[in-house]
Amino acid sequence: LNDLHCRMAGKFKVRFAINTDSHDTDTFWQIRLGIGVARRAGLEKKDIVNYSINDVLRKKAGRS
Repeated sequence: LNDLHCRMAGKFKVRFAINTDSHDTDTFWQIRLGIGVARRAGLEKKDIVNYSINDVLRKKAGRS
């Protein structure tokens, strides 16, 4: 989605995941593109559903 579509969807309380769809580590840098779209759309942390690595490790260890 571009920033205009994200802004419109955000008004309806849609939550977003930002990812690169990477299949190798050479394209991880593309996460910056998604972050840029989210910023231009005016999205806030509460609008993003991504997990941090700490969240993932906590869930794997069975802690919430």
